[in-house]
Amino acid sequence: MTAPRQGPRYEEVEIEISPDAPGRYRVKAKSFDGAVRRGTMELPVPSTELQGFLRSMARAVLPPAWLRNAIARDFIPESSPAEMRQETPREFGVRLYQALFRDQILLSLVEAEARRPEGTGLRIRLSFDMSRDDMPQVLGLPWELLAKSVDDAPLTVMPQYTLVRHLEVDKPAKESVTFEREFMVLVLMASPRGHGKLDLKQEEAELRKAWAGLPNVRVEFRRATRRNLDKSLKEEDPHVIHFMGHGDFREGRGVLLFETDDVDDSGQGAPDPVDAEALAIEFMGEYRLRLVFLNACRTAVTGVTSTTDPFAGVATSLVRGGVTAVLAMQFPITDDAAIAFSTVFYQALVDSEPVDAAVRAARNRVYSRDHAEWATPVLFMRSRSGDLFQRTDTRSSVAAIPSVQVVEPREEVAPPFTVFLATTSDRMRPWERRALRELPEHGITVQLAEPTPLGEHEAAIRACAGSADLFVHVLGDLPGEPVDGAPDGRSYAMEQYRIGHQCARAQLVFFPVGLTSAGVQDPMYRSFLEEIEQQPRRASRLEVITTSVDALVREILRKRTALLEAPVDTNGVYVDVHPKDVPAAAVVMQFLEQHGVKALRPKPEAAARGVVNPFEDAVRGVPLVIVVAGEAADDEWVKGRAKEALDAGAHRVPATEVAIVRLPGRGRPPRLPRVQMFGDGETIEEKRLEELWTDITRDAG
Repeated sequence: MTAPRQGPRYEEVEIEISPDAPGRYRVKAKSFDGAVRRGTMELPVPSTELQGFLRSMARAVLPPAWLRNAIARDFIPESSPAEMRQETPREFGVRLYQALFRDQILLSLVEAEARRPEGTGLRIRLSFDMSRDDMPQVLGLPWELLAKSVDDAPLTVMPQYTLVRHLEVDKPAKESVTFEREFMVLVLMASPRGHGKLDLKQEEAELRKAWAGLPNVRVEFRRATRRNLDKSLKEEDPHVIHFMGHGDFREGRGVLLFETDDVDDSGQGAPDPVDAEALAIEFMGEYRLRLVFLNACRTAVTGVTSTTDPFAGVATSLVRGGVTAVLAMQFPITDDAAIAFSTVFYQALVDSEPVDAAVRAARNRVYSRDHAEWATPVLFMRSRSGDLFQRTDTRSSVAAIPSVQVVEPREEVAPPFTVFLATTSDRMRPWERRALRELPEHGITVQLAEPTPLGEHEAAIRACAGSADLFVHVLGDLPGEPVDGAPDGRSYAMEQYRIGHQCARAQLVFFPVGLTSAGVQDPMYRSFLEEIEQQPRRASRLEVITTSVDALVREILRKRTALLEAPVDTNGVYVDVHPKDVPAAAVVMQFLEQHGVKALRPKPEAAARGVVNPFEDAVRGVPLVIVVAGEAADDEWVKGRAKEALDAGAHRVPATEVAIVRLPGRGRPPRLPRVQMFGDGETIEEKRLEELWTDITRDAG
């Protein structure tokens, strides 16, 4: 594996604003080279007018009517005369710049610009001391509008600058997380009744289209309900959560408006306000989550009155809860701008750019002198480097996904490799969590089984064991939870090993260092481990490894490579014949014998050892399946068997080929994608079959 790709580098000037006398604020600028300068600042708008000013600014940032072809979500109606101001967003950005960058603080910025190394940018980190009640008013100013003059481009769209807001909280920021094959974005969408219906289907369609060219990205779209959120976090382990919908304040706290599960005739659920603090708690256990993108109005709002809790807003509450970066909206934004912004933003993230650089690039995409929508997104960032994600070069190990996979639901996409992770004891949960956390980053899908009563459980495990590429067991010194309904008290770990030994393609069993059957107290479990220790080994079917948790993923990846690179049995072709057509299929068998090809048929012992689908089990490992279409085999039978064969051999490298041979006297069978057809009702076209077999053996070699 090569070193992670590095994005652009930034030196930093941290500007800390803290309370002084009423209406005044102390400012301290600390440069990347250690220089510290101090100054003062006053609000460019009197605090008594700030609330009305921000309402008027929320309208002023939007494009004029002649440019706007999409209504902004949560669009604010025309203001009353008392709220109207003649000042444009650009003019206010200049006044805000002059209020902050004056005297020593301006000198600090000028010196930092002059001293930064060639080829680096300058990050302006605005840090806020929230020890006084009026500080939310300072935090809530639209700092993204900062500009030196009305003729200069705003700082936040200039290539040499980025700007982030920073809040000190007692949770350390997580380091960047590496992804190889897949960058996962979970999109939650909500448009509840009574809150201005959003055209989320159109927005989803536009996003699917816009993101379709992004490499290594997979996007899951989900309706934003509490149930879907819980399920998605359990199944997906996202890098980014992207919310599309409405934000609001309820009883002084920021909320996201989810929907209830029940929907009306229009497809909308009732509003279900989800408190940002509750969301923050939900996100705490997400190992890979580094960014929450809130495409909802008022999510960046922190308060405009002296009694507002600075952490009451959605974005600030998530920051306090430990999310490394939150991108939220301080004003309404049109759909076109939101889609264009997010497309460029995610492309930059996938290219391993720092998150603030990605925001700056996205602002540039929507920048115009005719409006100030580019200033609507606000980035709260706790990371010191801005590096949230690192993409590794996987060309030496696995092929990169060529483009974004936008799927719903995920189960419909055939994964390249599937691991079924058996149930284990509580003491071995760290091993299970390590596998769930890291294997998806290597393009491996992990399946689990819920503990269910004995009858249901056995059928479910047999199905999973038969379909997974690898069955993994993590066994400690305790047997784990007893199987519900089992008369002998065996545990789920023991039962799943037994089933896996019968019908799994390959099993990998992990013992922690120091574990032997002799050291186990439970007699039944000790006997079970002794049986495994004495079990005859066939590396292709069963390996037992004693190691530490740190080697777990590495060993599974090694096993995947071994299974995918296993030599192909080029001497076997599975011939699928309806029992009533066996005599007529003799001509096909003779052809195979003449070419030295072994014709395989179902093995009677497959059913005896509990294989759920003997046909699927038999065809899984062969390079070619021939489905014979005789007089007794109707079209549905032929089509069904061909599709089963394609599915069973899809994970093979190369994938199993499927051919339909039409016997003399048989009508024309159905044509299927990826299935070759041989035979015209009089002959079976032996020459074409011979060419097919030659191609398959050449590919296998």
